Amino acid sequence: MTQGHAQSTAMIAVSLAAAAMAAFLAVLAPAASASPAGTITEYAIPTPDSLPAAIAAGPHGKLWFTESGADKIGRINPAGGEITEYPIPTAGSVPDGIAAGPEGDLWFTENAGEKIGRIDPGTGAITEYPVATAGASPFAIVAGPHGDLWFTEWPGEKVGVLNPKTGKVTEYRTPTPLSLPFGIAAGPDGDLWFTEYGGDKIASISPTTGAITEYPIPTADRVPEGIAPGPEGDLWFTESGSNLIDGPLDPRDAIGKLDPATGAITEYPVPAAGSLPESIAAAPDGDLWFTEAGSDKIGRIRPTTGAITEYPVPTALSWPRGIAAEPDGDLWFTEFEGNKVGKISAGVKSEK
Repeated sequence: MTQGHAQSTAMIAVSLAAAAMAAFLAVLAPAASASPAGTITEYAIPTPDSLPAAIAAGPHGKLWFTESGADKIGRINPAGGEITEYPIPTAGSVPDGIAAGPEGDLWFTENAGEKIGRIDPGTGAITEYPVATAGASPFAIVAGPHGDLWFTEWPGEKVGVLNPKTGKVTEYRTPTPLSLPFGIAAGPDGDLWFTEYGGDKIASISPTTGAITEYPIPTADRVPEGIAPGPEGDLWFTESGSNLIDGPLDPRDAIGKLDPATGAITEYPVPAAGSLPESIAAAPDGDLWFTEAGSDKIGRIRPTTGAITEYPVPTALSWPRGIAAEPDGDLWFTEFEGNKVGKISAGVKSEK
């Protein structure tokens, strides 16, 4: 072997070793987000005054949302922000809640149409199912552990469940009069958990028996709205107490946490007075993110410490309302008055 050939071989070996080390370090390094935490991007909805309400992650990475002022279901592609809209057959339906079903379809409530709707994400075809009780005004919706769709009936004071195979709807009345069931979520214990906007309680309902258990919130006049399961098995919910119509804005807005094993509730005040926290969602980073409709902010609470960080939405008077996490870690939210869909970076992308 010549000296030049030996040097060339050594250089190749060093280059290969350096490449291997770089690949190894890349595996160890966390996947960084394209944007710092709290970076917000907004996308205008084509239909004016559409009043976007709830939002949910659907199949193929798309986000789906309800347009309560336009009687449409919207879909946004996170890759480019393109929005597609699908008209609901029933005029004046006022769609509100939306959730992904067990088979990939999106299910939504029709608050004024008094129906539960189903949209095929592949074709956009919509099927509607009437709710049994007149004046029920179905509001929030979520998929249950057995594949059924559970929803709240706000003025109807009931929780309903729809069998997607038969279209049959069964309803369960809440024990507390004027409870006004609002948000609903599937809990880690297999029960469905919902907030009682008028009853100042958090409640669970067994999907097998329909039995309802209620847990009073320690602080009066808290007005619970959204609810979501957290990473440690607790239930997290928003308290919009400053939304009371019989008094001025006050600091009664908070984020609550309920331990399903004991029923113990802990409350964490939101820094901005009159923030009106509404929807809440767990993100892949382990934190809970929520909308502040009254202060035009997106909030983030760390479940281990209760520390809250707030991020202003660029559009003034946007009234952020629904919020949902996409698999890669970012959060998407609706701007009810801003007529936009927003994305906020969580700071670190999920590996999933």
